[in-house]
Amino acid sequence: MTLLGIIYLVVLSSVITLALSSDSELICPDFDPGNCYSRLFEPSTEWQMVKPGQVIPAGLDVRMDLGDSNSREARILRSEDSADRVLARDKAVIVADSPETIAGNPEDRQEFTLALGTIIRLYDERSFAEVNEKEVEGKLEILAELGSDIDFGVEIAMHADVFLAISGLTDDDEFWKSIENNFDFKDRMQELGTLCLSSALRNNEEALKHFSESFVDMQELLEKLMDASSNQKLLTRRLGLLGALIVDDNIEEKMLLPRNQLRLLNLYGDSKEKQLQSRILNVLEDLKLKRGQEEQELYAANDDERFAHMAQCQLERLDNIQGDEQGEILLYTLSKLAGKFKAQPEFLNWLNDQIEIEKRNPIGVSKRDTSKGYTSHLDYLIELRHLVFGNRLGMRKAYADEL
Repeated sequence: MTLLGIIYLVVLSSVITLALSSDSELICPDFDPGNCYSRLFEPSTEWQMVKPGQVIPAGLDVRMDLGDSNSREARILRSEDSADRVLARDKAVIVADSPETIAGNPEDRQEFTLALGTIIRLYDERSFAEVNEKEVEGKLEILAELGSDIDFGVEIAMHADVFLAISGLTDDDEFWKSIENNFDFKDRMQELGTLCLSSALRNNEEALKHFSESFVDMQELLEKLMDASSNQKLLTRRLGLLGALIVDDNIEEKMLLPRNQLRLLNLYGDSKEKQLQSRILNVLEDLKLKRGQEEQELYAANDDERFAHMAQCQLERLDNIQGDEQGEILLYTLSKLAGKFKAQPEFLNWLNDQIEIEKRNPIGVSKRDTSKGYTSHLDYLIELRHLVFGNRLGMRKAYADEL
Protein backbone atom coordinates (compact mmCIF):
# COMPACT_ATOMS: atom_id res chain seq x y z
CA MET A 1 0.00 0.00 0.00
CA THR A 2 1.31 3.45 -0.90
CA LEU A 3 0.85 5.43 2.29
CA LEU A 4 0.25 8.96 1.05
CA GLY A 5 -1.73 9.52 4.18
CA ILE A 6 -2.92 7.07 6.82
CA ILE A 7 -5.85 7.76 9.04
CA TYR A 8 -6.18 5.83 12.22
CA LEU A 9 -9.77 5.83 13.35
CA VAL A 10 -10.32 4.49 16.83
CA VAL A 11 -13.85 4.13 18.08
CA LEU A 12 -14.16 2.27 21.37
CA SER A 13 -17.48 0.56 21.92
CA SER A 14 -18.68 -2.05 24.43
CA VAL A 15 -20.80 -3.71 21.82
CA ILE A 16 -20.13 -4.38 18.10
CA THR A 17 -23.36 -3.13 16.64
CA LEU A 18 -23.00 -3.90 12.92
CA ALA A 19 -23.35 -7.65 13.35
CA LEU A 20 -24.59 -9.05 10.03
CA SER A 21 -24.80 -12.80 9.47
CA SER A 22 -21.90 -14.11 7.39
CA ASP A 23 -24.06 -17.07 6.38
CA SER A 24 -26.84 -15.04 4.81
CA GLU A 25 -25.09 -11.76 3.91
CA LEU A 26 -22.55 -12.34 1.16
CA ILE A 27 -21.01 -10.14 -1.53
CA CYS A 28 -20.31 -11.90 -4.82
CA PRO A 29 -18.26 -9.69 -7.21
CA ASP A 30 -18.68 -12.12 -10.13
CA PHE A 31 -20.38 -15.37 -11.08
CA ASP A 32 -17.81 -17.56 -9.32
CA PRO A 33 -19.20 -18.63 -5.90
CA GLY A 34 -15.63 -19.17 -4.74
CA ASN A 35 -15.05 -15.42 -4.87
CA CYS A 36 -17.94 -14.54 -2.54
CA TYR A 37 -17.12 -13.05 0.84
CA SER A 38 -18.98 -11.89 3.94
CA ARG A 39 -20.59 -8.45 3.87
CA LEU A 40 -19.40 -8.00 7.47
CA PHE A 41 -15.65 -7.50 7.78
CA GLU A 42 -14.25 -10.18 10.11
CA PRO A 43 -11.31 -8.69 12.04
CA SER A 44 -8.20 -10.18 13.62
CA THR A 45 -5.27 -8.64 15.49
CA GLU A 46 -3.38 -8.25 12.18
CA TRP A 47 -4.06 -5.68 9.47
CA GLN A 48 -6.43 -7.05 6.82
CA MET A 49 -7.67 -5.50 3.59
CA VAL A 50 -11.31 -4.41 3.66
CA LYS A 51 -12.93 -5.69 0.49
CA PRO A 52 -15.34 -3.58 -1.60
CA GLY A 53 -18.77 -3.25 -0.01
CA GLN A 54 -17.81 -4.71 3.35
CA VAL A 55 -19.20 -3.12 6.52
CA ILE A 56 -16.59 -2.40 9.20
CA PRO A 57 -17.88 -2.99 12.75
CA ALA A 58 -17.46 -0.22 15.30
CA GLY A 59 -14.56 -0.57 17.72
CA LEU A 60 -11.78 -1.39 15.21
CA ASP A 61 -8.51 0.27 14.27
CA VAL A 62 -8.88 1.44 10.65
CA ARG A 63 -6.30 2.92 8.31
CA MET A 64 -6.93 4.33 4.87
CA ASP A 65 -4.74 4.99 1.86
CA LEU A 66 -5.56 8.52 0.76
CA GLY A 67 -3.74 7.99 -2.50
CA ASP A 68 -5.10 6.64 -5.74
CA SER A 69 -6.41 3.34 -4.38
CA ASN A 70 -8.48 4.66 -1.43
CA SER A 71 -8.10 1.17 0.02
CA ARG A 72 -8.66 0.45 3.69
CA GLU A 73 -7.27 -1.99 6.22
CA ALA A 74 -8.64 -2.79 9.68
CA ARG A 75 -7.75 -4.83 12.74
CA ILE A 76 -8.77 -5.31 16.37
CA LEU A 77 -7.23 -2.64 18.60
CA ARG A 78 -4.23 -4.25 20.29
CA SER A 79 -3.34 -3.77 23.95
CA GLU A 80 0.08 -2.35 23.10
CA ASP A 81 -1.60 0.33 20.99
CA SER A 82 -4.12 1.31 23.62
CA ALA A 83 -1.55 2.83 25.99
CA ASP A 84 -1.09 5.71 23.58
CA ARG A 85 -4.79 5.92 22.83
CA VAL A 86 -6.50 5.75 26.19
CA LEU A 87 -10.06 6.94 25.72
CA ALA A 88 -12.82 7.66 28.18
CA ARG A 89 -15.69 5.18 27.98
CA ASP A 90 -18.00 7.71 26.36
CA LYS A 91 -15.53 9.38 23.97
CA ALA A 92 -14.49 8.81 20.38
CA VAL A 93 -11.15 10.17 19.13
CA ILE A 94 -9.53 10.35 15.72
CA VAL A 95 -5.73 10.16 15.70
CA ALA A 96 -4.37 11.16 12.31
CA ASP A 97 -1.00 11.57 10.63
CA SER A 98 -2.64 14.09 8.30
CA PRO A 99 -4.95 16.94 9.31
CA GLU A 100 -7.90 15.32 7.54
CA THR A 101 -10.56 13.25 9.25
CA ILE A 102 -12.73 10.78 7.39
CA ALA A 103 -15.38 13.46 7.04
CA GLY A 104 -12.69 15.67 5.53
CA ASN A 105 -11.78 13.09 2.91
CA PRO A 106 -13.35 14.37 -0.35
CA GLU A 107 -14.19 10.88 -1.63
CA ASP A 108 -15.94 9.86 1.57
CA ARG A 109 -17.67 13.22 1.82
CA GLN A 110 -19.03 12.85 -1.71
CA GLU A 111 -20.10 9.25 -1.12
CA PHE A 112 -21.81 10.15 2.15
CA THR A 113 -23.60 13.20 0.69
CA LEU A 114 -24.93 11.23 -2.29
CA ALA A 115 -26.12 8.39 -0.07
CA LEU A 116 -27.79 10.71 2.43
CA GLY A 117 -29.47 12.69 -0.36
CA THR A 118 -30.86 9.50 -1.90
CA ILE A 119 -32.38 8.35 1.39
CA ILE A 120 -33.86 11.77 2.20
CA ARG A 121 -35.48 11.97 -1.24
CA LEU A 122 -36.89 8.50 -0.76
CA TYR A 123 -38.39 9.58 2.54
CA ASP A 124 -39.81 12.82 1.11
CA GLU A 125 -41.38 11.12 -1.91
CA ARG A 126 -43.02 8.44 0.27
CA SER A 127 -42.89 5.88 -2.51
CA PHE A 128 -40.75 2.83 -3.28
CA ALA A 129 -42.57 2.08 -6.53
CA GLU A 130 -39.66 2.89 -8.83
CA VAL A 131 -36.63 2.38 -6.59
CA ASN A 132 -33.82 -0.09 -7.10
CA GLU A 133 -33.84 -2.14 -3.90
CA LYS A 134 -30.16 -3.05 -4.05
CA GLU A 135 -29.21 0.58 -4.65
CA VAL A 136 -31.22 1.74 -1.63
CA GLU A 137 -29.71 -0.96 0.56
CA GLY A 138 -26.25 -0.01 -0.69
CA LYS A 139 -26.79 3.65 0.24
CA LEU A 140 -27.90 2.68 3.73
CA GLU A 141 -24.86 0.44 4.12
CA ILE A 142 -22.62 3.37 3.19
CA LEU A 143 -24.32 5.55 5.79
CA ALA A 144 -24.05 2.82 8.43
CA GLU A 145 -20.33 2.47 7.73
CA LEU A 146 -19.42 6.16 7.51
CA GLY A 147 -21.84 7.24 10.25
CA SER A 148 -19.37 6.28 12.98
CA ASP A 149 -17.39 9.41 12.04
CA ILE A 150 -18.26 12.24 14.43
CA ASP A 151 -19.29 14.77 11.75
CA PHE A 152 -21.21 12.27 9.62
CA GLY A 153 -22.94 10.95 12.73
CA VAL A 154 -24.18 14.44 13.56
CA GLU A 155 -25.60 14.85 10.05
CA ILE A 156 -27.50 11.57 10.35
CA ALA A 157 -28.84 12.60 13.76
CA MET A 158 -30.05 15.91 12.34
CA HIS A 159 -32.30 13.87 10.02
CA ALA A 160 -33.55 11.63 12.83
CA ASP A 161 -37.12 11.69 11.48
CA VAL A 162 -35.94 10.09 8.24
CA PHE A 163 -34.03 7.26 9.88
CA LEU A 164 -36.63 6.64 12.56
CA ALA A 165 -39.21 6.13 9.81
CA ILE A 166 -36.91 3.80 7.88
CA SER A 167 -36.16 1.91 11.10
CA GLY A 168 -39.87 1.36 11.69
CA LEU A 169 -39.70 3.23 14.99
CA THR A 170 -42.40 5.75 14.10
CA ASP A 171 -46.02 5.08 13.18
CA ASP A 172 -45.66 6.14 9.56
CA ASP A 173 -47.87 3.70 7.63
CA GLU A 174 -47.84 5.92 4.55
CA PHE A 175 -44.08 5.51 4.25
CA TRP A 176 -44.39 1.73 3.84
CA LYS A 177 -47.64 1.61 1.89
CA SER A 178 -46.08 1.06 -1.54
CA ILE A 179 -44.12 -2.00 -0.36
CA GLU A 180 -46.41 -3.32 2.36
CA ASN A 181 -46.29 -6.81 0.82
CA ASN A 182 -42.54 -6.83 0.16
CA PHE A 183 -41.65 -8.10 3.61
CA ASP A 184 -38.01 -9.00 2.91
CA PHE A 185 -37.16 -5.54 1.58
CA LYS A 186 -39.05 -3.85 4.40
CA ASP A 187 -37.23 -5.93 7.04
CA ARG A 188 -33.87 -5.21 5.43
CA MET A 189 -34.62 -1.49 5.27
CA GLN A 190 -35.58 -1.40 8.94
CA GLU A 191 -32.46 -3.29 9.98
CA LEU A 192 -30.16 -1.00 8.00
CA GLY A 193 -31.98 2.14 9.16
CA THR A 194 -31.45 1.02 12.75
CA LEU A 195 -27.78 0.33 12.05
CA CYS A 196 -27.38 3.84 10.65
CA LEU A 197 -28.71 5.33 13.88
CA SER A 198 -26.59 3.05 16.07
CA SER A 199 -23.46 3.91 14.15
CA ALA A 200 -24.20 7.65 14.26
CA LEU A 201 -25.09 7.89 17.95
CA ARG A 202 -22.60 5.60 19.63
CA ASN A 203 -19.86 7.60 21.35
CA ASN A 204 -21.03 10.82 19.66
CA GLU A 205 -22.27 13.30 22.24
CA GLU A 206 -23.32 15.99 19.75
CA ALA A 207 -25.24 13.53 17.57
CA LEU A 208 -26.97 12.11 20.63
CA LYS A 209 -27.98 15.61 21.71
CA HIS A 210 -29.59 16.33 18.31
CA PHE A 211 -31.38 12.99 18.40
CA SER A 212 -32.72 13.41 21.95
CA GLU A 213 -34.08 16.86 21.16
CA SER A 214 -36.22 15.41 18.36
CA PHE A 215 -38.32 13.37 20.81
CA VAL A 216 -41.27 14.37 22.94
CA ASP A 217 -42.10 10.91 24.31
CA MET A 218 -38.89 8.99 24.98
CA GLN A 219 -40.80 6.22 26.75
CA GLU A 220 -42.67 5.47 23.53
CA LEU A 221 -39.36 5.05 21.71
CA LEU A 222 -38.03 2.71 24.41
CA GLU A 223 -41.15 0.56 24.16
CA LYS A 224 -40.68 0.25 20.40
CA LEU A 225 -37.01 -0.66 20.84
CA MET A 226 -38.04 -3.44 23.25
CA ASP A 227 -41.05 -4.63 21.23
CA ALA A 228 -41.04 -8.42 21.42
CA SER A 229 -43.18 -8.69 18.27
CA SER A 230 -40.21 -7.62 16.12
CA ASN A 231 -38.34 -10.40 14.37
CA GLN A 232 -35.30 -11.57 16.33
CA LYS A 233 -32.75 -10.04 13.97
CA LEU A 234 -34.41 -6.63 13.96
CA LEU A 235 -34.86 -6.76 17.74
CA THR A 236 -31.14 -7.42 18.12
CA ARG A 237 -30.40 -4.35 16.00
CA ARG A 238 -32.83 -2.25 18.04
CA LEU A 239 -31.23 -3.30 21.30
CA GLY A 240 -27.90 -2.28 19.80
CA LEU A 241 -29.42 1.17 19.27
CA LEU A 242 -30.70 1.14 22.85
CA GLY A 243 -27.16 0.40 24.00
CA ALA A 244 -25.95 3.50 22.15
CA LEU A 245 -28.73 5.64 23.66
CA ILE A 246 -28.39 4.83 27.37
CA VAL A 247 -25.44 7.18 27.83
CA ASP A 248 -28.01 9.98 27.50
CA ASP A 249 -29.16 10.98 31.00
CA ASN A 250 -32.85 11.25 30.04
CA ILE A 251 -32.89 7.81 28.47
CA GLU A 252 -30.93 6.34 31.35
CA GLU A 253 -33.51 7.73 33.77
CA LYS A 254 -36.30 6.07 31.81
CA MET A 255 -34.45 2.75 31.60
CA LEU A 256 -33.97 2.72 35.37
CA LEU A 257 -37.74 2.43 35.82
CA PRO A 258 -38.57 -1.10 37.05
CA ARG A 259 -41.11 -1.67 34.25
CA ASN A 260 -38.47 -1.10 31.58
CA GLN A 261 -35.85 -3.29 33.20
CA LEU A 262 -38.42 -6.04 33.81
CA ARG A 263 -39.51 -5.82 30.19
CA LEU A 264 -35.93 -6.07 28.96
CA LEU A 265 -35.24 -9.07 31.19
CA ASN A 266 -38.39 -10.80 29.96
CA LEU A 267 -37.15 -10.46 26.40
CA TYR A 268 -34.30 -12.74 27.45
CA GLY A 269 -36.73 -15.44 28.51
CA ASP A 270 -38.74 -15.09 25.29
CA SER A 271 -35.70 -15.46 23.05
CA LYS A 272 -33.77 -18.53 21.95
CA GLU A 273 -31.19 -16.50 20.04
CA LYS A 274 -27.88 -16.36 21.90
CA GLN A 275 -26.81 -13.14 20.18
CA LEU A 276 -30.02 -11.41 21.24
CA GLN A 277 -29.75 -12.72 24.80
CA SER A 278 -26.19 -11.44 25.11
CA ARG A 279 -27.22 -8.06 23.71
CA ILE A 280 -29.95 -7.76 26.38
CA LEU A 281 -27.52 -8.52 29.19
CA ASN A 282 -24.92 -6.12 27.77
CA VAL A 283 -27.43 -3.25 27.80
CA LEU A 284 -28.32 -3.95 31.43
CA GLU A 285 -24.67 -4.21 32.43
CA ASP A 286 -23.85 -0.96 30.64
CA LEU A 287 -26.55 0.71 32.72
CA LYS A 288 -24.89 -0.54 35.89
CA LEU A 289 -21.45 0.60 34.74
CA LYS A 290 -22.79 4.07 33.94
CA ARG A 291 -24.11 4.29 37.49
CA GLY A 292 -20.84 2.94 38.91
CA GLN A 293 -22.55 -0.21 40.17
CA GLU A 294 -20.08 -2.86 39.12
CA GLU A 295 -21.02 -6.31 40.35
CA GLN A 296 -17.55 -7.40 41.45
CA GLU A 297 -18.90 -10.33 43.45
CA LEU A 298 -20.52 -11.94 40.40
CA TYR A 299 -18.51 -14.50 38.45
CA ALA A 300 -21.06 -15.83 35.99
CA ALA A 301 -20.01 -18.78 33.86
CA ASN A 302 -22.58 -18.15 31.13
CA ASP A 303 -25.42 -15.89 30.02
CA ASP A 304 -28.05 -17.84 31.96
CA GLU A 305 -26.15 -17.19 35.20
CA ARG A 306 -25.79 -13.51 34.31
CA PHE A 307 -29.51 -13.35 33.62
CA ALA A 308 -30.42 -15.17 36.85
CA HIS A 309 -28.33 -12.74 38.89
CA MET A 310 -29.91 -9.69 37.26
CA ALA A 311 -33.43 -11.14 37.45
CA GLN A 312 -33.13 -11.83 41.17
CA CYS A 313 -31.83 -8.33 41.85
CA GLN A 314 -34.69 -6.80 39.87
CA LEU A 315 -37.38 -8.91 41.55
CA GLU A 316 -36.06 -7.92 44.97
CA ARG A 317 -37.03 -4.33 44.14
CA LEU A 318 -40.72 -5.25 43.93
CA ASP A 319 -42.64 -4.77 47.16
CA ASN A 320 -45.49 -7.04 46.06
CA ILE A 321 -45.26 -9.17 42.95
CA GLN A 322 -48.96 -10.07 42.89
CA GLY A 323 -50.62 -8.10 40.11
CA ASP A 324 -47.31 -7.04 38.52
CA GLU A 325 -47.56 -8.81 35.17
CA GLN A 326 -43.96 -8.28 34.10
CA GLY A 327 -42.70 -9.31 37.53
CA GLU A 328 -44.77 -12.50 37.51
CA ILE A 329 -43.49 -13.41 34.04
CA LEU A 330 -39.90 -12.85 35.15
CA LEU A 331 -40.32 -14.98 38.28
CA TYR A 332 -41.80 -17.79 36.19
CA THR A 333 -38.93 -17.55 33.66
CA LEU A 334 -36.40 -17.63 36.49
CA SER A 335 -38.03 -20.76 37.93
CA LYS A 336 -37.41 -22.56 34.62
CA LEU A 337 -33.67 -22.05 35.10
CA ALA A 338 -33.67 -23.62 38.57
CA GLY A 339 -30.65 -25.85 39.02
CA LYS A 340 -28.53 -23.75 36.67
CA PHE A 341 -27.71 -21.15 39.32
CA LYS A 342 -27.61 -20.74 43.08
CA ALA A 343 -30.34 -18.53 44.50
CA GLN A 344 -29.08 -15.47 46.36
CA PRO A 345 -29.92 -15.19 50.09
CA GLU A 346 -31.49 -11.78 49.47
CA PHE A 347 -33.76 -13.28 46.83
CA LEU A 348 -34.85 -16.11 49.13
CA ASN A 349 -35.64 -13.57 51.84
CA TRP A 350 -37.69 -11.63 49.31
CA LEU A 351 -39.66 -14.78 48.49
CA ASN A 352 -40.26 -15.29 52.22
CA ASP A 353 -41.65 -11.76 52.38
CA GLN A 354 -43.94 -12.45 49.41
CA ILE A 355 -45.28 -15.55 51.16
CA GLU A 356 -46.03 -13.55 54.31
CA ILE A 357 -47.80 -10.86 52.28
CA GLU A 358 -49.98 -13.51 50.67
CA LYS A 359 -50.80 -15.14 54.01
CA ARG A 360 -52.19 -11.82 55.22
CA ASN A 361 -54.37 -11.38 52.14
CA PRO A 362 -57.93 -12.35 53.16
CA ILE A 363 -59.20 -13.10 49.65
CA GLY A 364 -56.14 -14.22 47.75
CA VAL A 365 -55.09 -17.43 49.48
CA SER A 366 -57.64 -19.73 47.88
CA LYS A 367 -58.68 -17.95 44.71
CA ARG A 368 -55.73 -16.47 42.85
CA ASP A 369 -53.28 -17.85 40.33
CA THR A 370 -54.62 -21.35 39.71
CA SER A 371 -53.58 -21.29 36.03
CA LYS A 372 -50.30 -23.11 36.69
CA GLY A 373 -52.00 -26.03 38.41
CA TYR A 374 -51.75 -24.71 41.97
CA THR A 375 -54.72 -24.38 44.28
CA SER A 376 -53.58 -20.89 45.27
CA HIS A 377 -50.98 -18.23 44.68
CA LEU A 378 -49.65 -19.05 48.15
CA ASP A 379 -49.02 -22.67 47.13
CA TYR A 380 -47.14 -21.41 44.10
CA LEU A 381 -44.90 -19.11 46.15
CA ILE A 382 -44.19 -21.79 48.78
CA GLU A 383 -43.19 -24.30 46.12
CA LEU A 384 -40.92 -21.76 44.45
CA ARG A 385 -39.29 -20.91 47.75
CA HIS A 386 -38.63 -24.45 48.94
CA LEU A 387 -38.82 -26.92 46.05
CA VAL A 388 -37.50 -24.76 43.23
CA PHE A 389 -35.09 -22.30 44.82
CA GLY A 390 -34.58 -23.69 48.32
CA ASN A 391 -34.47 -27.16 49.88
CA ARG A 392 -37.24 -29.75 49.83
CA LEU A 393 -37.14 -30.35 53.58
CA GLY A 394 -38.40 -26.82 54.13
CA MET A 395 -41.55 -27.58 52.12
CA ARG A 396 -43.02 -29.84 54.81
CA LYS A 397 -42.43 -27.24 57.53
CA ALA A 398 -43.96 -24.50 55.39
CA TYR A 399 -47.20 -26.42 55.06
CA ALA A 400 -47.15 -27.40 58.73
CA ASP A 401 -47.08 -23.70 59.58
CA GLU A 402 -50.29 -23.26 57.60
CA LEU A 403 -52.22 -25.83 59.70
